[in-house]
Amino acid sequence: MIEVVNTLPEWRLYLAALTMSVSPDAAAIRAVVREEADATRRRFADAALSLDPIVRATRSAHRRSGADPTKHRPAYEALARRILKGADLPEIHPIVDVNNAISLACRVPCCVGDASAIKPPLLLRGGGTDDRFESFRGDFTGDGKPLLLDADGPIGTPVVDAERVKVRPDTQEVLFWAYVPTESDLDPSPVLGDVLARTGAATRTADSWARASG
Repeated sequence: MIEVVNTLPEWRLYLAALTMSVSPDAAAIRAVVREEADATRRRFADAALSLDPIVRATRSAHRRSGADPTKHRPAYEALARRILKGADLPEIHPIVDVNNAISLACRVPCCVGDASAIKPPLLLRGGGTDDRFESFRGDFTGDGKPLLLDADGPIGTPVVDAERVKVRPDTQEVLFWAYVPTESDLDPSPVLGDVLARTGAATRTADSWARASG
């Protein structure tokens, strides 16, 4: 697996190398996304999203990293809030849709990137004022946020990822990663394995954890 240095003790980073399938099961992917969206609606039908223990742990990790989770919501929380407002998730790309389903199931920020655009080693650290990058949402600053970088600079944050590592139609090798708060014992690996088995979207070839040393 890719070498990763993690300097943030409030976070554990789970990574998996994936090889895209030639013929992912589009119907199965839609079904999994729909199931996880429905499960999210049931989970928070009578409970506030902000009171969920994993959401609370993620928010706590953001704050300890210097971020304001109410100003820049972690990706899972933004995804869940969209669903709870009645919106459906659009079909984007097989592995992106799978990633969204996994994030909904695990309740933590999950990401996928084109592995060919990522140059190891990786570094997870607190962002600074010079850490600006072009994200899926346009110009974005990593300042005051947990920031994942490769040899060429920022890859993304638990809020949004860099445009340069975006999964594209011709992407074959994918890096999946999940930001897991240290306060939680969550393990995304079984969920990833189950969703890949059900959808045939990709094959996991390796995985690892990056925990802060010391």
